[in-house]
Amino acid sequence: MRTTVVLAALWFAAAAHGESLSAAEAAQNQDWVALRALSQQSANLNAAQPDGTTALHWAAHWNDLAAVKLLLSAGANPNTANRYGVTALSEAAGLGNGAIVELLLKAGADAKTLTTPDGETVLMTAARSGNVEAVKALLEHGADVNAKESYRGQTALMWAAAERHAAVVKLLLEHGADWKVLSLERDNKMPKLSAASSVTPMARGGLTAFHFAAREGDIECGRVMLDAGVDINQVDADGTSALVISILNKHYSFAKFLLDRGANPNIADSRGRTALYSVLDMRNEDYSALPSRKEDDPLPSLELVKALLDRGADPNKQLTRNLPGRSGMDSGDVTLDAGTTPLMRAARAGDFAAMRLLLDKGADPKLVTKDGNNVLLFAAGVGYRDKNTKGSESDALEALKITVGLGLDINQGNDKAETALHGAAFRGADSIVEYLVKQGARLNAKTKQGFTPLDVAMGKSVVTQLPVPHESTVALLRKLGAEEGRDIK
Repeated sequence: MRTTVVLAALWFAAAAHGESLSAAEAAQNQDWVALRALSQQSANLNAAQPDGTTALHWAAHWNDLAAVKLLLSAGANPNTANRYGVTALSEAAGLGNGAIVELLLKAGADAKTLTTPDGETVLMTAARSGNVEAVKALLEHGADVNAKESYRGQTALMWAAAERHAAVVKLLLEHGADWKVLSLERDNKMPKLSAASSVTPMARGGLTAFHFAAREGDIECGRVMLDAGVDINQVDADGTSALVISILNKHYSFAKFLLDRGANPNIADSRGRTALYSVLDMRNEDYSALPSRKEDDPLPSLELVKALLDRGADPNKQLTRNLPGRSGMDSGDVTLDAGTTPLMRAARAGDFAAMRLLLDKGADPKLVTKDGNNVLLFAAGVGYRDKNTKGSESDALEALKITVGLGLDINQGNDKAETALHGAAFRGADSIVEYLVKQGARLNAKTKQGFTPLDVAMGKSVVTQLPVPHESTVALLRKLGAEEGRDIK
């Protein structure tokens, strides 16, 4: 009698929603009473909404294990996909519901289901969610642990590492995941460049799962993978090591962890950029309109500089070409070009603390770039970019004093015959101008274009980077006896 009353109540609950109510609509609205009533009426539980979504999709979407059980026991098809290729299994995997994933698999859901037209598998989806039970169930039901999607050539192991799921990484490796697999190398789709262009194409892709862990700075993922035999020095398509990748993302603790595990600090990418150069570049990152990752790692960047030098990082390793810019429209800093050393990068930003560390470890102040720039010229302001270059004028002056103390010629010019005084005038750094003149800088030295420091301070130029007139610097130079060298008409 009680059963009859309950069934009648369920029937009336369904009827109250109207004759047109479908199982999919009931599940979408989380009306489980109506859904149960429909199942008792032998309604078509596989009936789909216009986009192909069924009641089972919705039950999985709402993480309702009881509803999934009800639908499966009543004959719902666990492999039905909507028009986007999504099945209930892929929905449950994406939500990280291990219990529902296992239930669907036991009901006949295909563990090799693809969730996107590009070949993302349900195992990749589960790995991204981080649910160990879901991943384990899929593996036990025949999911291909090394399947690659076609868009980026990425695997479930890469997904897990990229999302910082160390337990899933460990499980995948135990089930035969191949850490040697590389993501697809991609063209950067840049237009063809002239031989004279300063912009250099950058190879992309060729990443292992370990590179993804380095990008995220996940030490536990890194530890699991290294314990499994991952090559700590594997490089990507551009020759970039996991050590450099971690530093470029300001994960200095992860970088220190890699050093402690034996990472080679002197591996250079296609531009000659090493870990040491990278940390100096990131701690002195130029200001930009683009957002920058905060330097909030527990390990201070200067401590990483020390650690790299202590582990044998070469302080005299030079760039082979300038680094890429931070956006597709930015060619990068062409002044810091081939020949630039870590010491020059530090000097350019007035990073005198790092300069002292580098010099103590044998940094050579006499090296020059392909354009003839040296550490003294960079410290004085050659290549300075207004509102971009990091470091205060007082920092720059301190850095300059260090370089002058190394015995460098204060009047040595670069290939354009720009001297330190030209650089200081370009920056509008009056304290540096005064210091240089006191140290014997020639007031009226001319560049190959005929410009004196006074010309530069006045804003005269024929270069692409337009200088900014600095009235106080002009007045100071005139007071010191400087002369104009060339008129611009």
